[in-house]
Amino acid sequence: MNPRKRLAALAAALAATFAVAVPGAGAAEPRVRAEAAPAAVGPFQVRNQGTGRCMDFPSGDDRVRVWGCTTQAYQLWDLVADGRGRHHMVNRRNGTCLAGYAQGPSGWATWLSTCDSSFTNVDQLWYVDPATQSGPARIANLFGRVLEPDRGWGGANQSPVVTNDNEGLPSQKWTVKYIQ
Repeated sequence: MNPRKRLAALAAALAATFAVAVPGAGAAEPRVRAEAAPAAVGPFQVRNQGTGRCMDFPSGDDRVRVWGCTTQAYQLWDLVADGRGRHHMVNRRNGTCLAGYAQGPSGWATWLSTCDSSFTNVDQLWYVDPATQSGPARIANLFGRVLEPDRGWGGANQSPVVTNDNEGLPSQKWTVKYIQ
């Protein structure tokens, strides 16, 4: 498949579930890992609209936090579709998946854990809404709780990323942007 058709097919697949910033003219297309089944697409940076900080995890800590944005591997994520509109969000640094206690209470912290390749671990499955519009999106678990930096931290570096009830706040919106 020629590069334009491949990019168009990839963009259509991502548009079905993710609001992604489209690379500019002449930009490289997102890389698909051939060895993964299903394929991983990325890398992407996930930037919070309320804080301007990116999803990150510090060395020696499995908790996901927000931090000033860089293009280091600990802030880069691959998306792995399950074929039903849900995704694993896989960290580029260590290959672990974003997880959050899907049926837990509001304010529960997220963490990284070994990816469940069968896509049956509901703690690792994420939707992005609205899926058909460009720009900021809400990243939600199967029970509708959305990702957000813990409000008690005021959006500072190291703020834990938690799942909260969807209130439509800027801090509950994220931009998923392809990084070359």
